[in-house]
Amino acid sequence: VVCVGIAIACWAMREARGSWPYSTGIVALFALLPRAREAALTSVLPTASSTLLSITDPIWGFPVGRLFAVVLATASVVTVSFGAYLGIAYFATPSDPEGPVDFSIGPDGRRIDILPPRPWSQRLLGFALWSAGVLLLLFSTHVDAMSCFLLLSALTYRTLWHHVWQKLRCSGALQPQDLRPLMPRISFDLQGQVCTAHAVRELQEALRRDPLLVRRVRRDSELRLRQFTDNGEHLEIPPDPLDLDS
Repeated sequence: VVCVGIAIACWAMREARGSWPYSTGIVALFALLPRAREAALTSVLPTASSTLLSITDPIWGFPVGRLFAVVLATASVVTVSFGAYLGIAYFATPSDPEGPVDFSIGPDGRRIDILPPRPWSQRLLGFALWSAGVLLLLFSTHVDAMSCFLLLSALTYRTLWHHVWQKLRCSGALQPQDLRPLMPRISFDLQGQVCTAHAVRELQEALRRDPLLVRRVRRDSELRLRQFTDNGEHLEIPPDPLDLDS
């Protein structure tokens, strides 16, 4: 309880330091005036905690409650520090390699460095935490169906929200028909055929006006180009083998 109270007080002082102009002076006042400090702590800490802190040895008069609070706070800090040290030693990601690193190019053109994989201890820790979360959701309510629904919602809400967001973006996006009237498919095909025939006729006329143009291509293409100039056939469809057999 004392540790929680100290943590809350430190957080409040840190938050007030940037927004309260006289926060530094008030903190110094609480630190120097015992009455103000005791009044503030008494208003924050419950009565039971104050009673425990005021326990003293009946023979020697040692403040047993305060010594116990100090020992408990010290043990908590040591335990947290030791746990952080073990976590870094056994579960931390290895440092990035120095020097040249193999890489690959992603589909969007960005560089993707090939780094060492995560250690197995970190993967097992993540799987253990994930399993604990799954079990917690499975036993979170008294109704099995509701617990399963909460578990499925937690496992699939990212994917569902992604699909919903994509649908919303697609529904609000502009379509080609929103900007201009579209050409029917039949008109598009007809216009393509007319434009292609017109371009073929212009090419034939250019070759007939200047017969020396056919000599600027390779020998295997010269004969095809002369046939195109004479009859306009620029695409030769090979015969069907079944028709030849018959």
